[in-house]
Amino acid sequence: MECKPALFVAGDERIFFPALVALDSIKANNPDQFDCFICFDGSKLTSEMTAALEYHQIQFIDSKLLGVDEKISQLPKMNEGRWPIEILLNWALPEYFYAKGYKHSIKVDYDILCIRPYVLSDVLPQRTVARGLVFDINVEKEGVSKHVIQTAIKEGIFKEGVRAYMNAGFIAFNNQLCEESRFFERLLKIYSFISIHSPGAKLIEQLAVFFTFTTFDGGVEELDALYNHRVRWGVLVDENLHLTAKNIHYITSIKPWSPFDRLAIRSFVNARQGVLFSYRAIWLEYAAKSPWFKSFCNEEPMSQEQTLGMNIIIFHNYNQRILELEAKLKDIQQLARI
Repeated sequence: MECKPALFVAGDERIFFPALVALDSIKANNPDQFDCFICFDGSKLTSEMTAALEYHQIQFIDSKLLGVDEKISQLPKMNEGRWPIEILLNWALPEYFYAKGYKHSIKVDYDILCIRPYVLSDVLPQRTVARGLVFDINVEKEGVSKHVIQTAIKEGIFKEGVRAYMNAGFIAFNNQLCEESRFFERLLKIYSFISIHSPGAKLIEQLAVFFTFTTFDGGVEELDALYNHRVRWGVLVDENLHLTAKNIHYITSIKPWSPFDRLAIRSFVNARQGVLFSYRAIWLEYAAKSPWFKSFCNEEPMSQEQTLGMNIIIFHNYNQRILELEAKLKDIQQLARI
């Protein structure tokens, strides 16, 4: 009997509760479809964490079992300082799961919330190593020079023109192809290459994954954006006002489990991304269903009045921005008449 796909989150122990919420929300919307796992350093696992995992039926993997800790610890951290080097554990797990008999696995970021059932045939790769949200990227703008790109091409660790850049929030793998290609070793080599040759590059982890994917014949398969809807933007709603997204991905440092920062609203409004804050309530509402919510989260679910109040602040900032732009346009028009 073929194993269910393995669904996993990996990192350090700080991801524990958001990761538990992410996996539990996927399980709830897709019952009996996945085996779920959280992976980090087992020495950081507490008895309370163990109890929460048992309650939510999520299995724990001690990162030491992967045998890659030493390799990872020798690599430089990313410049942004937001992510620990342990996030590289995610890319070792497909091969680990293949050895355990899993044909497919799905990497999920800890800041995902599932709100709709999946169609597995639309998620799992059918003919390539991986499937995820693919989009175009200008590698030079991310801090990798033309010279470095050409060097990578000559060394066979990058194929120019292959469209394979993915957001790492939700990626499905063919574990056998990962094993046969020694995917993790290949990725570490490329991560090291980018770190050495382009130390100022942005998001080195995702660039390394991109470079690695380009080296596979056939590239990767594209996933519908509904499986990785990022909260900087609004999503479509149906006739009953339900979101059409399958997963909500809480990108940026504005996380729903962190204190609400009303002072941050203006900068996102100026970037036309004020909707980001409106996704906060749905995560807190779901997370609060866990008996361990108050043990791991200092926030509270938002009442309807608080949700309204937050949106009033957002709309107020948008109105102020509109007034400022109108005044600026009026000044430009007056100058044009002179």
